[in-house]
Amino acid sequence: MTRLRTLPETIAWRAAHTPDRVFLQTTAGDTVSYRQQHEAGLAVAGGLRELGVEPGERVVSLQALGPVAFANWLGIGYLRAWDVPVHTDGPGDALVYAIRNVEAATVVTDGSYVPQLAAVADQLPLLRRVVVTDDVEIPDLPFEVVRQSELAGAKPWDDGDPPQPRDVATVVHSSGTTGPPKAIIVPWGSFSAQAVRMWPLADLTEDDVFYTYAPTYYTASKCFPEMMAMLGGRCLLQPRMSVPDFWADVRAHGVTTSIVYREAAEYLLDRPTADDDADTPLRNVMMIPVSPRHQEFRDRFAVRICTGYGSSEVGNITTSGGWDTENWASVGKVTPGPPGWQYRIVDQHDYEVAPGEVGELLVRPDEPWTMSLGYHGMPERTAAAWRNGWFHMGDAVREDADGSIHWIDRFSDLLRPGGVATASYEIERWFLRHPDVAECAAIASGGTTDDSEVTVYVVANPGTSPSVAELARFAADTMPADIVPQHVALIDALPRTEASNRIQKAVLRALDRSTAADAGGSAG
Repeated sequence: MTRLRTLPETIAWRAAHTPDRVFLQTTAGDTVSYRQQHEAGLAVAGGLRELGVEPGERVVSLQALGPVAFANWLGIGYLRAWDVPVHTDGPGDALVYAIRNVEAATVVTDGSYVPQLAAVADQLPLLRRVVVTDDVEIPDLPFEVVRQSELAGAKPWDDGDPPQPRDVATVVHSSGTTGPPKAIIVPWGSFSAQAVRMWPLADLTEDDVFYTYAPTYYTASKCFPEMMAMLGGRCLLQPRMSVPDFWADVRAHGVTTSIVYREAAEYLLDRPTADDDADTPLRNVMMIPVSPRHQEFRDRFAVRICTGYGSSEVGNITTSGGWDTENWASVGKVTPGPPGWQYRIVDQHDYEVAPGEVGELLVRPDEPWTMSLGYHGMPERTAAAWRNGWFHMGDAVREDADGSIHWIDRFSDLLRPGGVATASYEIERWFLRHPDVAECAAIASGGTTDDSEVTVYVVANPGTSPSVAELARFAADTMPADIVPQHVALIDALPRTEASNRIQKAVLRALDRSTAADAGGSAG
C-alpha cells in the first residue's frame, strides 16, 4: 500500500521542483507561487510557535478564502495544532458555540471579523489570544491581541517532517440539523484521498485552472487546491461568490475547471442567451447535485459534466466515473479506489436489504486515515455513527443492478406512510402545490419512531388562512393513496439552523403530537 502525500508534503515538493509556478490566484489578480506558499506556511508556523501555540491545540480561524487563510491553515498544521475554520457570516451565538465547543485558546481572524469577535468577547472565558491577519484598527479586547505582521521576525518552522496522513488537518462543524453542530475531525490523509477520487483526475493536467468559491469552513475549500497541487496546476480563489460574475471570472482568468452547484447552474441557464455562451475556456464541470437541466447546461456552454456524493466525514463516496454519464438519475457508483470504500445498504437494524431496496448507506475506507476521526467532545455521537464497525452515512439510498447509487433522503427523514419507503420531499412537494402553502416539512409523527405515521407541518403564505381540514382534504384528493400523511399541522415558522438555514426536522419530531390534527379523519 503506497500512501499519498499530504498537502504540505506536496507543496514542499512543488516548491523544490517547480518553485515559481503559480499555485493560488485571487480574482483580484494576486498570485502566489508554490515556493511562496510553502515559505508562508513555514513562517506562520514559526510565528504561532513563538506565540505559544502547542501541538493538539485547537486554533479557530475566522478568515475569508485566500492565500493568507491558506498559509495559516498550513502553518497551524505544521505545528500539529488543529485548524478550526468557522462561519464568517454566522450569528454571534454560533461563533460562541464553535469556539467554546473546541475549547479554543487562540483565534486567527481577518480584521473585518474583529467586531464579531468583540461583540461576544465576554462569553469566551477560555480564549487567551487573537491574531489579526491585517493591519486594521482594533477595539479593546479582553485577550492578548497580536497583528500577524508582528510575528514576521520569528524563525520559520523547521522542526521535523511535514504533517502526516494521520495528523489532524482541520475540524469543521456540521450544520446542526439533527442537534448541536458536531465538530468533525478530518485528518490530512482524508483530504489527499478526496483529491484523488473526486474528479476524473487523469483527464486534468498542470495547465488546468480550477475555480473555487467554497468558504474556508467548507472542506471543499481545501481539497480542490490540493487536487491542483497534485497536478501542479493553479487554483483561482473567489472569497465571496457572485454568480452573475461567474463567466466574467472564467474568461478573465482562463478557468478550465470548476464546481457548479445546481442552484448556480439554473441561475446561469435562466440568463439571456448570448452568441458567445460556448466561447469560454471552461470545459470541466462538477455539478452537485445534478440539475434536471444538465444537458441544456452542457450543450449551451460546451462543457462536460461529472457528479458525485459524500459528506464532511468521509469526503466523496461516489462519482459518476467519468464525464456525461448516461445514468444522471443516480449520484454515481462507489469509488473503487485506491483509496476506495467498502459499503453496505442496510435496514434500521444494520442488516442488509434486498438488492434494489431502499436502506441506509454504510461505508468504511480501504486505507487508513482517509476519513474523519470522529466528533470532538462527542464520544457518544462518534460511537453511534461507527456502529457495528461501519460508518453510518445517515442517508437512505437504493442501488441499481449496475451498482449506481440513488440518493433518496436522509435516513431519519425516510417515511413509510403506506408501508412503502418514501422520501420526505416526495410528500412535501405535493403540499407545495396548494396555493396557500409557503413551505412545509414531512416527518415521522412527533415523539415516535414509527415512520409509517407521518405529520406534515405547514407554513401558510402571508395573507392566507388555510384550515387543517382543507389541507388534509387537498392531500387526500390529490396525492397517491400510499403517501397521504396521517396528520397535518399549521405552524408559524419551520425551525431552521442559523448557519445554513436548513430545516431542523429533529425539532419538529420533538413537538407534542397533540399540535397535529388527524388528516385522515379531516379528509374523510
